Amino acid sequence: MKKTIAVSIALAAVGALDVFAFMLARQSFPETKYRVYRPDEIHCITEGFPRSGPANAPVAMVEYTDFECAYSSHMDSVLDTIRAWFGPQMIAVYHKQRPLYEDTVRRLRVRAAYAAHRQGKFFEMKSLLTAIELSANDAGREKKLRSDIRTAADLAGLDMARFKRDIESAEIDEIIDEVVKETERYGIYRYPSLLINGHFICGVRSVEYYVERISAMLPDSLVVHAHQREELCID
Repeated sequence: MKKTIAVSIALAAVGALDVFAFMLARQSFPETKYRVYRPDEIHCITEGFPRSGPANAPVAMVEYTDFECAYSSHMDSVLDTIRAWFGPQMIAVYHKQRPLYEDTVRRLRVRAAYAAHRQGKFFEMKSLLTAIELSANDAGREKKLRSDIRTAADLAGLDMARFKRDIESAEIDEIIDEVVKETERYGIYRYPSLLINGHFICGVRSVEYYVERISAMLPDSLVVHAHQREELCID
């Protein structure tokens, strides 16, 4: 009983912090008009985006991440643990990459990820792209990054001729533009962020936190307790 009360208090505190952070963001960007969306008002395009898990899973998660945030790369292991907890047929994760900053160089890795998806190699390429570090030398940054991306594409086993066409295509730019507009429309300003059946959660949390939230969205008959919750915490 004490543990349940403690968890409830902790979740309430986290929620209050999210609201406070959101209000700060409003003050920082007064020219931007925000509104609060109900879950049934949030409509994210998922068709055509990389997906792990079955399309008919009862829990649909939309993940927004970028390549320049260490927390975004940590989210992969968190999602793997969540899917293992509930079972691979229960969770579908749609992956949406977007550049943390809007400039040509920082778009390159995002373009490469979506180009690789056209060959069914998004996840292999995402791992390789995450490991790339941007050069501190501004003058040579783009040249080095393009070279690193070509190496990653080769390691991922991509058709290089097709990859070179796709990464420069207008269609890939349009995909990124739509993701950027979507995040701005719903006030998603920090990454990683998740929409779980329409419920917005910002930042990486403990696996136990996600399990609590997802379990509350599902009927008891679908919640399978395969592990002790104490074993789910990630350092």
